[in-house]
Amino acid sequence: MSWQYTPYILPVLASAVVSGALTVWGWRRRPTAGAEWFTAMMFSAFIWSLFYTLEIASNDFATVLFVSKMQYFGAPFLAEEWLLLVLTYIGQRQWLTPKAVGALSLVPAASVLLVWSNEMHHLVWVNPHLGHEGAFSYLAFSPGVWWWVNVLYSYLLTILATILLVIALLRVASLYRRQIVILMFASVLTWAGHLVYIAGFAPSGLNLSPVTFTVSGLMLAWGLFRYRLLDITPVAYTT
Repeated sequence: MSWQYTPYILPVLASAVVSGALTVWGWRRRPTAGAEWFTAMMFSAFIWSLFYTLEIASNDFATVLFVSKMQYFGAPFLAEEWLLLVLTYIGQRQWLTPKAVGALSLVPAASVLLVWSNEMHHLVWVNPHLGHEGAFSYLAFSPGVWWWVNVLYSYLLTILATILLVIALLRVASLYRRQIVILMFASVLTWAGHLVYIAGFAPSGLNLSPVTFTVSGLMLAWGLFRYRLLDITPVAYTT
């Protein structure tokens, strides 16, 4: 096991620290409706950021492979948790039954199982190996079938959450529109980093997704404090 320093570690490590702090902040406010999903989302972002930091800090393939698999305990669940937070905000908690939440978790849970057994079927990563980009190393691979399934599923849930926010924006009184705009902007920012990464425009191949998720978390935390997003939700907008 060997480690290396690169300046790219700093923003990702900062993301891990901030998302960890937001996890604790949200946990202390868990009696508030929806705070549990905010806390879960920030914890998933913390797991992703922490182990991605270790990925780009290591130049040993066995270590990079292990910490890359550990990231799957957080990353695949983020879109689901974001959708559940949005459903809570717009007053649709009746959809959040244990069966519905369990159904939404099937693909992320399958992603965890498949990535840890990838050597048997290569459905997630094809030909994983140690890649080098500038000053850091990373897990290089060709995307397998399930890798695309996981990405498309996450985008589908994110798009659905955004559509729900747009519908709410069109129906609510002006009192709540600033709240919804904050949530919509956070939703767009959430996956902007991943789109940049997939398109190959990220600086030196760096995956900025953990960082953008944490920035979105900061925006949501500010909204929770400044506009009481989850204390005063537009549950009566249909009325």
